[in-house]
Amino acid sequence: TPFGFSENFVFGKFDTFCDRLSKILSMFNLIDDYNHLFARRLEGLLLGEALEEAVTTFEDAKKVIVSKKYDYLDHRNADFNNDYQIFMDKTDALKESVGSMIESNFDSVWETPQCIRFLVRFEKVSQKIPLTMMEVKYQRILKYSEKDVHRILTLFRKQRDDPPLPRNFPPISGRIKWCRSLASHIEELVTS
Repeated sequence: TPFGFSENFVFGKFDTFCDRLSKILSMFNLIDDYNHLFARRLEGLLLGEALEEAVTTFEDAKKVIVSKKYDYLDHRNADFNNDYQIFMDKTDALKESVGSMIESNFDSVWETPQCIRFLVRFEKVSQKIPLTMMEVKYQRILKYSEKDVHRILTLFRKQRDDPPLPRNFPPISGRIKWCRSLASHIEELVTS
């Protein structure tokens, strides 16, 4: 080489340093993401003791790596790599436990009128914590919605000639009120 130094020595150290920087950035991004999620209480999907336990587990994992006194940018220091791996293992285990806890707690919500509101929360959380079977949740919501629309349509067809009238309503305004109540059920389903 014309300059008298080894390319492998210079660029090898540079690659190792860049690898260390990417680990540090991913670690701080993960810490920031989890702090944001826990500040928002996981969109209300995890409450009480379960949330506090998850926060404590995360803080313990964070403490392992943040409390160290060595230079994080020293790419020759192998202690950071070990601590980083421990941190990632703990956060991966936390992701799995929180995800399975949320899944089990909200398994029955997908056949209720609130299902679409919960789906929005699940989508926000699933960007950071892997929640399984989102496609199945979409299908369950569609099946519930289809069943509800079919129920309202059947009710309309069955009672349209002689609808149940609210007490003390004249016949015409009672029928209008009945139709509007059926329409409001469908509108609520569509707008949620």
